[in-house]
Amino acid sequence: MPSYKDWKRRIEEKSDSETAFRLESNVINRGERWCAQRIAISDADSGLDSITLAVRRVGYDHVFDFVTEVKAAEWYISKDAIYLLEGEKLVAILVDAIEGDQCKMHITGYKEKL
Repeated sequence: MPSYKDWKRRIEEKSDSETAFRLESNVINRGERWCAQRIAISDADSGLDSITLAVRRVGYDHVFDFVTEVKAAEWYISKDAIYLLEGEKLVAILVDAIEGDQCKMHITGYKEKL
């Protein structure tokens, strides 16, 4: 019988000089499935051209959400839950974050032992 545990994760990093800055969750553990019910993303300092949400597995990003023209300090909040399986991780790609910007990804959901 599966067991559930709340999952709340805050990933906050200063952007580097890359045009497309990436925020990434941890890789999903063996024998677990994680459900990200809500993902909130923000650049506290600058507006963004776009945000792409994807699941990364073995060098491939599977895109599941995309939004354009996000204002500085405005939170983009995902609309659908996404399930992550063993070996996968959640990735947010922030386009046009300026070097030194405080970029944030907050994840709310649950972890399930299989």
